[in-house]
Amino acid sequence: MLEDLGIQIVGKCSGLPLAIKAIAGVLAKKGANRKEWDKVLKNDAWSMSNLPEELRGALYLSYDDLPSPLKQCFLYCSLFPKDELIERDDLVRLWVAEGFVKEMRDSLVEDVAEEYYNELIRRNLLQPDPHFFNAGACTMHDLIRSLAKFLSHDEIFFGNSMASSSRTKLRRLSIEDEENITDIMGLITEQKCLRTLLTTIRVLNDNQLVGLACLRVLQINDVDIESIPNSIGNLIQLRYLNLDDTNIKELPESIGSLTNLQFLNLRGCLYLTTLPKAITKLQNLRRLGLYSTPLIFIPKGISKLENINDLSGFVVANPGEPVDSFSGLEELNCFYQLRKLRILKTERAQKGVASLQKLTHLVYLMSFYTETKDRPLPTQEEIKRIEDVFEELDPPRCLERLYISHFFGSRYPSWMMSPSFGERLPFLTTLNLTDNISCTKFPAAGESPQLSQLDIKGSTSVKIIGPEFLGVGVDGRDGMHTLTRTAFPNLQNLALRHMPELKEWTFSKEAKEFEQGRGKAHDFPKLILLPRLNELKLIDCPKLKALPKGLEHSNMKQLHIDGAHLLRIVENFINLKEELRIINNQRLERVSHLPALKVLIIHDCPALHCVEKLDSLEQLELHDFSMEALPEWLPRLLQDRRTADDDDFHFEFMCNERALRRLLKGGPDWSLIKDIPRVFAYDNKQGGFLRYSKNPFNYYTNVEM
Repeated sequence: MLEDLGIQIVGKCSGLPLAIKAIAGVLAKKGANRKEWDKVLKNDAWSMSNLPEELRGALYLSYDDLPSPLKQCFLYCSLFPKDELIERDDLVRLWVAEGFVKEMRDSLVEDVAEEYYNELIRRNLLQPDPHFFNAGACTMHDLIRSLAKFLSHDEIFFGNSMASSSRTKLRRLSIEDEENITDIMGLITEQKCLRTLLTTIRVLNDNQLVGLACLRVLQINDVDIESIPNSIGNLIQLRYLNLDDTNIKELPESIGSLTNLQFLNLRGCLYLTTLPKAITKLQNLRRLGLYSTPLIFIPKGISKLENINDLSGFVVANPGEPVDSFSGLEELNCFYQLRKLRILKTERAQKGVASLQKLTHLVYLMSFYTETKDRPLPTQEEIKRIEDVFEELDPPRCLERLYISHFFGSRYPSWMMSPSFGERLPFLTTLNLTDNISCTKFPAAGESPQLSQLDIKGSTSVKIIGPEFLGVGVDGRDGMHTLTRTAFPNLQNLALRHMPELKEWTFSKEAKEFEQGRGKAHDFPKLILLPRLNELKLIDCPKLKALPKGLEHSNMKQLHIDGAHLLRIVENFINLKEELRIINNQRLERVSHLPALKVLIIHDCPALHCVEKLDSLEQLELHDFSMEALPEWLPRLLQDRRTADDDDFHFEFMCNERALRRLLKGGPDWSLIKDIPRVFAYDNKQGGFLRYSKNPFNYYTNVEM
């Protein structure tokens, strides 16, 4: 129905991938509506002459199709340097502070701004960084950034050359070095209309602040400044103040005059140990970011800031501090709008004050205990106290993300164990347990119906992962209408890292008996395991002897095993499709019966002598500089692999010089290499390489026989 229009629209993109992606973002919003697609085809943007040629057509049309609030947000992104990684949460706060985001009833304005961000991602105007979960950071393509800069008409400016901007009223400015800084500050002072200043240079003194009375956003990061002038209190329009990673030692009391301030970031200020009492006067404050700043405590009266929804770095005071000088955990219960909370030095908390049940909007909780190296060994009395306090924390049912770091109790609280976990936190999607070195058992994470991300690192006391990890699972019904249980029904990513004592992993008593030959075969299928698992990472588990029985029935797409030195076999994962990565597994002997696997990556597995039954393999990477020749299993693996007329199998071999020479024409392994569609071999020490393709034939090397 729409194919003819689609072909014509794509034809106008002149084969440029960026233009095609941009116009695809526009068409996706139109749905299968022929009239709307025809409007796109006939839009004047394809032939606008007042735009640089490279910005015409699809790129401009993708901007022109945006709703008005999103246009402002898009243009704002031109403030950031080329190729800058832009974190979603910071960008969202900037948009809110600038007043770009429409308030909606029953929605936090930050949530609305986040939806703007997601929409720009969907329209391919921002590119999500693949290293960040859930599009947590993005970049902007050079041409897209050029479009934003052009359309901002010099009101938004990045750089130090002010020749063109001097003719217009400069509203927003980003500068990175001190070139022409005197002229720039002079122009700003003369115009008196700057609303946004993002910089990494020194601009904070009384004279420079005189011309910034209209400023709504001030961001000064990574700058060697030790103090903030008192005149900062004159910037009464300021909504956003970011002093991350500076050397400031104190904030002036005049900061209490910034009654319009919504966002205050003081992260990574390594010399800042106290906050002024005046901070409790910032009654419009929505976010206070204090992470990685060594504060001794939070001033008494923080509960007055009733609009705060993001408190990242609430420091629990030492019990030895005067009671009338600091805010205790009990004050948190006054933050009825709180969505994000990061608690530091949780081990200082006292019993009877820590419950978070009243925070009925809390979705994100991080609780950090002081690292072992930075505190004395705790007494048994102290361990019992922190276990009891953790028990009392008991977050509300609405919680979605939970992070616990450096907890040194020997057990997790009862609300994280079976049969409570799934019922207490039914909306939990992310669980991160880091360096909780004394806990011997994991929480019953398998009971969490919505859990999609589970990362456990540094659980050095865990020796066995057993049925407690699954808990009672989540009830469900199969096609026969008989009751079944599903463990981890929505888990997509599971990582177990740095667990030096882990020896055994089994999913359940039934699975263990089945593995040992004592259970009945019909018992095992009653437990449905990990039906949506996408990726499993096992990193630095040197004593783990085997993968758990039942894991092979999951729909896992990627498996990464690194440093499991007692593991001998990886086999029978019939659904593993995308990638198996095995690195530095010293006793691994066999990889077999992975019929759907496409990519196999092997690094330094010296005992590996059998790799077979990988019928769908498309790419093999073998990295081992100790190898003198190709492994004996390779010819049979290639012979058994299913091939097609368009076979494009790729073999990559990182090896030493002797092994590389064997691959060359006339070498003993050339007879095998010549029948592989694509080959790349590289000697990391000497820099020698071989590039070869069978069809079309291409042979190139810098190594002489």
